[in-house]
Amino acid sequence: MVAVIFDLDGTLLDTETIYLEVEKEIVSNFGGGDVTEVTHKLLGTTETRTAEIIIDHFKFDLTVEQYLKARNSKLLEIVHRAQLLPGADELVSHLANRGVKIAIATSSPTALLAAKRDAHPEFFSKFLAVVCADDVKRGKPDPEIFLRAAELINVHPKDCLVFEDAPAGVQSSLGAGMRCIGLKNEHTEASKYDGVDELLGSITEFDPVKYGLPAY
Repeated sequence: MVAVIFDLDGTLLDTETIYLEVEKEIVSNFGGGDVTEVTHKLLGTTETRTAEIIIDHFKFDLTVEQYLKARNSKLLEIVHRAQLLPGADELVSHLANRGVKIAIATSSPTALLAAKRDAHPEFFSKFLAVVCADDVKRGKPDPEIFLRAAELINVHPKDCLVFEDAPAGVQSSLGAGMRCIGLKNEHTEASKYDGVDELLGSITEFDPVKYGLPAY
């Protein structure tokens, strides 16, 4: 049976507005302009890469560590507000109840992942493994994080189906030799999802039977 590995932010959890709110506030505090100019570059990247992109774009006289200290302090205050995206709990519960191996591979660092877990403990308990940015040496688009998730659930990469909303994550999953369902992000052109099996607007559109998974 196919195993399923999910990205977290923007795929299962509606954190994008929260992240954007925080990036806007921190960029403004440091004297920067409109962060939406680089939003498309931030999707699915590690926090270090996010800081590098923003610092470079706005020419901030800051270190990555200084930016992330301000950003993550604010995120930890409000990330618990994030709700599950439509269809996420239904699909995850369905797969878990039918014995399908499921895991998460997220670019979130440990502290932010813990805050998200604490807000949705029952949901996260359904996953056999959760791999975050601090568990690997190279973040997305490198395939390491998906290969690690497959290893932890003891499934060959070719037998894994990934759900991703970010082009960096799509590249990561395809580089790992996995099949991928792209979830269209409003800040990203459809061409950035080249190579996916399907590009959907939402998990609610997914038909598990097409991929050898149990029907609802």
